[in-house]
Amino acid sequence: MMHAAARQGLSLPVVRLGVRARGMVDRNLGMLYQAQFRAFLWMLLLWLAAVPVAASESNFVTLILPKGVQIDAPRSWWVLDEEMNTLIQTSAEAVIDIAGLGTSSNGTPLFAANSTPFWTYASVRVELGSEAVTPAEIIALRDADEPDLQDFRDELEQLLRQTLPLQNLTFIAALDIHKEQYSSYPALSFRYLRTGQKGPVVVDAIQIWRQDGIVTVNLAYRESESTLWMPVITRIKRSIVLQ
Repeated sequence: MMHAAARQGLSLPVVRLGVRARGMVDRNLGMLYQAQFRAFLWMLLLWLAAVPVAASESNFVTLILPKGVQIDAPRSWWVLDEEMNTLIQTSAEAVIDIAGLGTSSNGTPLFAANSTPFWTYASVRVELGSEAVTPAEIIALRDADEPDLQDFRDELEQLLRQTLPLQNLTFIAALDIHKEQYSSYPALSFRYLRTGQKGPVVVDAIQIWRQDGIVTVNLAYRESESTLWMPVITRIKRSIVLQ
């Protein structure tokens, strides 16, 4: 049976922390207070996250994906298999066809995983587009200014308002759009809020432009679980490396 978290992963890939003696005592006390504060802060973070931290092994694993893509992912997340990826691709193709957006040109799925425990919702999906990107297009993204980014935002919002209802979802709001860079490649990062089965979902849609195709990294999490997932999603984003 397909879990609800998998169904929430169907959203389309998107078109981007003495005096001398007294002084020594004061410094020693200051160091002690700092150490106590750091210990308190660490315990507080563990309590907020409510996850165990292993002393000898990270809770993240570095993945070397095809097409020269590297990314970290939580070790405990559920990796979607080929059958589930095919289902997501099929759904996306159907949405594009119904919306009259032209012929679907499916990219190559590189990695997809959803959070555990299964009652939570966060996800990562990495895909390489099938269409090449021209050097002129890459330069245009590098040189894009604020009005250009607002045009991108308007286009993406219109696209999502058109396609999300076909997946029984609703676009709520555009939150942010800006340029980024990953391993010297320009990227467009678009953050938006949509409905989900158990409350609003925040989506970070990152498009990294390479000449062999656009590498899309979609990151999502349930808004009500942001205390858990915001640091995890940020860690995943910072780990992205392209060869």
